[in-house]
Amino acid sequence: MAAIDIPANEQGKIRVFSLSLDENAARALSDSRKAGSEAEVAAMLGTDRIDPTFVDVIRTDDLDEIGLAGYLTEGNGAVPAQIERDRGKLSALGGWALIVYSSAFRGKARTLHPAKELTLIGTYDEERLERKISPIPSEAAKPYTGSPQMSPVTPPRGKPANTMVIVGLAVLLGLLLFWAFA
Repeated sequence: MAAIDIPANEQGKIRVFSLSLDENAARALSDSRKAGSEAEVAAMLGTDRIDPTFVDVIRTDDLDEIGLAGYLTEGNGAVPAQIERDRGKLSALGGWALIVYSSAFRGKARTLHPAKELTLIGTYDEERLERKISPIPSEAAKPYTGSPQMSPVTPPRGKPANTMVIVGLAVLLGLLLFWAFA
């Protein structure tokens, strides 16, 4: 298979590979991925590092009625029009599939050299949610709602301030005496 270039900071892509391994080898790859081991999956993809958290190794027969196409659109947010284009290939895929999300590359540029047991079925975009930001009608949400204070408050001076200091020291002294004789 030809090399696959992954650009730096890629986001929102899902790559689906057919995995041509016997049942035991595919299950071992799935188990190693679940255990957080990146070595086996990285070696299969022909790269040095990958985050196994963002890789799925699934048995397509386990998807029952939803199928791989439904798994990608409903479970992973793939763009339905792109999945519809490849629905025949995805439905015909039996055995095991390896699904790699963009986050698996940790934002680093990579060149994949997939093992001969992998066949790229397709690369699909994840749907992006459109966010409409509408202004908040509340008066409190408007900027600068408070009245600015032009000068800092000056601390009290004179007899009231001196009295507060003396009372504070007396309380502190009383607490120290209580603690010392308790």
